Amino acid sequence: MSLDGLLFLLLSGCVLLARWGDHQARQLRAGSLLVAAVTTTNAVLRLAFLK
Repeated sequence: MSLDGLLFLLLSGCVLLARWGDHQARQLRAGSLLVAAVTTTNAVLRLAFLK
């Protein structure tokens, strides 16, 4: 899979996670979702570039 495809899937997943969190768990703060998204993005990018 190309890096562009990986980034697209990652961003789509973050959007879906944010929407799910908004509807299903309003007690979660937007900041928590943002931190989770950034952490996940950093981990995926590191794995992608280390290979």
